[in-house]
Amino acid sequence: MVPVLDWGCALSALIDFTDPTGPVWGWDWDPDTEQGLIPMGIDLTTWLSDSLRGEWVLPRWTGRRR
Repeated sequence: MVPVLDWGCALSALIDFTDPTGPVWGWDWDPDTEQGLIPMGIDLTTWLSDSLRGEWVLPRWTGRRR
């Protein structure tokens, strides 16, 4: 995991370069579950394309945890 963007307030975007598709993960520490990684369900290419159009995808807890 390589951090590529810090949104502030302990929110970050990370890229998993061990996977050729480059899945994007979010980081938002949840003290209740003691977990922070959030699968964002998007790959690096799509995430960058969306970002260039101003369509930022922020990490959000959806009940799916790693």
